[in-house]
Amino acid sequence: MVNWNNLYKIRLNNYEDSFAKHEIVKLLIVKNILLKYNSKKKYQEVYTEFPITEGKVTDVYHENHLTKEVYCYEVQSRISKEWIEETTQKYKDKEIDWILVDLSKLSNDIDKLNKEVKELIC
Repeated sequence: MVNWNNLYKIRLNNYEDSFAKHEIVKLLIVKNILLKYNSKKKYQEVYTEFPITEGKVTDVYHENHLTKEVYCYEVQSRISKEWIEETTQKYKDKEIDWILVDLSKLSNDIDKLNKEVKELIC
């Protein structure tokens, strides 16, 4: 069921300056999802900081009701083997596809960043 009160709201996880790029990338992901599915927007659910299981939250949650696909975007700057295994298991249990967004590989230039994020959108 669509939570109309929270649909398309951007929730910030951290207000510190060191997390600015993380929050901007989340915003760009949401913007590019909405642009990609502009004509079918009413069939899309997009949330940030969305709980997928008890105690586990995803950065950006996108559910396409037309195709019945669910994608979660995990925005990270420090990626370890343990984190990848843990995250893979988190989504495997829910049968959700997840996309890793590696901040260290993304540009700091806003125009380039927007293009790079646009390429990640499913």
